[in-house]
Amino acid sequence: MDRATRLQTVGSGRAPAASTHGSGKLCDMTARRTIYPSFGSPGLGQPFNLQFQTAILANWTIPSRLFRRFDRPEHADSLERGEIWISTLNHCRQSAFDRLEGTRTYHTGVLTSREDGGDGRLAWAVELLGFGGVDTSRDGHVRIADCLIVEAISDAHVLCMTQHASVEEAEEQLGPGYYVEITEPETFVRLVTGAYFRRLYSPGDHLPMTCFGNMRYARREFGGREAAPGPVGFVNPIEFQPENEVRILWTPKGSTENLVGFALHVPEVAHLCRRVA
Repeated sequence: MDRATRLQTVGSGRAPAASTHGSGKLCDMTARRTIYPSFGSPGLGQPFNLQFQTAILANWTIPSRLFRRFDRPEHADSLERGEIWISTLNHCRQSAFDRLEGTRTYHTGVLTSREDGGDGRLAWAVELLGFGGVDTSRDGHVRIADCLIVEAISDAHVLCMTQHASVEEAEEQLGPGYYVEITEPETFVRLVTGAYFRRLYSPGDHLPMTCFGNMRYARREFGGREAAPGPVGFVNPIEFQPENEVRILWTPKGSTENLVGFALHVPEVAHLCRRVA
């Protein structure tokens, strides 16, 4: 999510790093490559072949079904027809009164190359602090002390769903409403993502990674050798746990300033979506 991600580093004495890609050892996501066949749909322009990657959260099994809750019946009916409303991360921040949505904060404490735990933590922190290329092996003489790294997605497009065993369980946790059951979630994600890229991107454009997975409910701060709570954009406070949210996160083309949601026409998913309440 290069274009949608910004970094702040506090206490490093250096300018913010330009990229969030470190050694990869802190990222609990598994990349999968999908070849998406060409197809044409009204309003999507000329069809073109897509090859894109979807990052699926590790330690999570994609369920056989997901649900989406609505306050209004016409919105549920729209999804059943394959009319999908794509929202934004900023809207999630505002509606949930959670201004730290899409952030993760790391306190380095003291990290040294001679005491490297073999988890790539030092190399990851060094790169994000703007010292890429520094030798962080045990033979090096690198020491980081009391730095603060804040990763934040400025904004992104998002589609939120919920994972429950049944619509009755979903209603018990989320309250009454109008529910749509989505079967074959991985196929659903592939079809919606293909339509998203065709809507916003052009042939030949670099297609960024799409992220798909369940939310982790924990503190968004960690430090030292602590395990990361989860990928940026997939960690919410523990009080939101009853939502049991699953989301798709897309990087929009161009600037994320004043990003807005939009309706995406994907009739190919209509057979996967069924109104159940």
